[in-house]
Amino acid sequence: MNLLTEAIDNCPVIQPLIVLDWKLNAETKEWQVPIKWDDLFPEDSTWESYQDIMDTYPN
Repeated sequence: MNLLTEAIDNCPVIQPLIVLDWKLNAETKEWQVPIKWDDLFPEDSTWESYQDIMDTYPN
């Protein structure tokens, strides 16, 4: 079991593990990516704005 060493407001800080795909949102013309999050189940993957991911996790 991995113990999380970082937390904000008693919530663990999760990191993106992998980008699974990509799509262009027809309404907003914004690229979106489904993210598999580290230490979470695959079914907990979420669609996120590509720009938000790049701004938050530049590496």
